[in-house]
Amino acid sequence: MQDEDLPQLCKFSIWDKNNYYGIIEDGFRPQRIFYLEKYNARKKTATRQEIFRDTLRFQDEIYQHDLLDFNRKEIVSVYVARGEKTNNVYNKVINILILKKKDLNIAKHIVIACDGLRS
Repeated sequence: MQDEDLPQLCKFSIWDKNNYYGIIEDGFRPQRIFYLEKYNARKKTATRQEIFRDTLRFQDEIYQHDLLDFNRKEIVSVYVARGEKTNNVYNKVINILILKKKDLNIAKHIVIACDGLRS
C-alpha cells in the first residue's frame, strides 16, 4: 500500500537520515493488525506493510512490542506474544523480526519460547 498521506505519529517509531518508521495498530481487540509504516521525507511518500497480528484463537495475544534501529539496511521489531499452553498456563514467546528498510519485508524471524516470563 502506498499513498501520499503524512505518517501517523506512533509511540513506537524511529527516524534515520531520510525516513521515519513507525508501528501502527489497526482494528480492534482481539483482531488487531500491526503495520510497519515508512515515510520518506524527501519524496513525501508513505508505505505500509503488515508485520504481525493478534488472533481470535488467543484473544489479544500481543502483550508488548517495540521498534529498534539495527543498522543502515535493517530495523528490528520485537514483540511478546502468547505461546503454547503448558500445565494450564500460557507461556510467552518473544518474536524478533529483522526487517529490510528498503522494502519493509521480513528478512528473518527469530522465535524465543519463555516460560514464566512476566510482561
